[in-house]
Amino acid sequence: MGIDPLRTLGALRLTLGKSLTSEQIDTAATAIIESWRNNTPTSQPAPE
Repeated sequence: MGIDPLRTLGALRLTLGKSLTSEQIDTAATAIIESWRNNTPTSQPAPE
């Protein structure tokens, strides 16, 4: 894709289909945010 390899380390690509519910999207978003917070150095505040 011609993207700098260092930039790809912080990339997340999601695909949403017609059959997904709002609850499933909320669950996935919560899991992604929690994972990011748990793997981010504490020297950087987590965004709200």
